[in-house]
Amino acid sequence: VVAEQLASVADLKVAVLDRWRKERLGDATVFAENPAFARLVRALLAGDAGAATETGAWLDRCRQAYAYDSILLLDTSYRVRATSPAGAEGAAARISPESGPALREGRAVFEDFYRDDADGRIWLEVLAPVRDADGGPLLAVVVLRIDPVNALYPFVSRWPTPSKTAETLLVRREGADALYLSDPRFRPGGALRLRMPLSRTDVPTVQAVLGATGAVEGVDYRGEPVIAAIRAVEGSPWFVVARIDVSEALAAVRERGRIAWAFALTFFVAGG
Repeated sequence: VVAEQLASVADLKVAVLDRWRKERLGDATVFAENPAFARLVRALLAGDAGAATETGAWLDRCRQAYAYDSILLLDTSYRVRATSPAGAEGAAARISPESGPALREGRAVFEDFYRDDADGRIWLEVLAPVRDADGGPLLAVVVLRIDPVNALYPFVSRWPTPSKTAETLLVRREGADALYLSDPRFRPGGALRLRMPLSRTDVPTVQAVLGATGAVEGVDYRGEPVIAAIRAVEGSPWFVVARIDVSEALAAVRERGRIAWAFALTFFVAGG
């Protein structure tokens, strides 16, 4: 029963995360497949002051409509040319080497969780290429910046029923470690800091990034015995691990057993 409950939670989280990612990539098409916006960007890059004002207004409308923390317009040298809100130039965008080829081919991409070197905050980004009409060369890149503390972590950490130890973890593989992408319940501030070496195959988060799925048992980052359900988020480097301490799971089973015996005894006495 516990394993089924964990599986249900993991399935729900994965389904929502998958839909959320697809919706964010869909937002990018507002810029990536928009000839009118491409013409506006071309004029801005040529020094047209009116185009710069209009571009800023466009970015403002999109930021407010889709609830992004900020939106940056970068030229092909990745220099900031327009922002929403105005004055957000200090927000350092991240464009990894792997993203460049996809952008030049006209494909929107996710820039995965990273910690800003300047302020230490965690960010996600959706990168939207802006190309000249008819598949021309890359003109600019629109960066849709997401603050996961507001936009994602509350959903990841939310557990559907009262529990003293249950939690959902979001992890990915990074080098020789499983990296925790969200704050573990018992390690506040552990997102993008807490790692588990891949040699620790007794830990469900490590089992997840090594390709395990379904119900598993092991120990967590505290060394506590746990039961977990593992799922991969399709099209992403993310894995969801829904877990609960064995001690709590067994206590729940024993409690259900006591309730069942109490009902049985009640019916037996009533029958007598």
